[in-house]
Amino acid sequence: MSAKDTGEMRAAHIVVDNEALAEVLLTKAKAGADFSLLARTHSKDPSGSDGGDLGPFKPGDLIPAFEQLVQSLAPGDVGGPLKTPRGFHVIKRIY
Repeated sequence: MSAKDTGEMRAAHIVVDNEALAEVLLTKAKAGADFSLLARTHSKDPSGSDGGDLGPFKPGDLIPAFEQLVQSLAPGDVGGPLKTPRGFHVIKRIY
C-alpha cells in the first residue's frame, strides 16, 4: 500500500509561544526562507533539532486541527499559525 492509499502525510512544524512570532516565521517561510533552519533556530518542540520534521503520520495520529491544516496544504506549502495547547504552530507539508 502506498502512502496515498493509507492517507499517510508528512509535515514539519515550528512551535513558538506567541502568535506574533509565529506570523513572522510564517511570512519568512512563505518568502522562501529555509524552513528547517527556522525550526532549528526558533522551535521549542523537540522536533526542532530535526528541522521540525515530524516524520510520517496517518489520520488519527495527531490532533484533528493539525491534521486538517496539513491536509489543506499542497506538498511544499506552509500554513498557520495554528494554536494548540503546546503553542502556535507554523506547518510545512512535506507529502
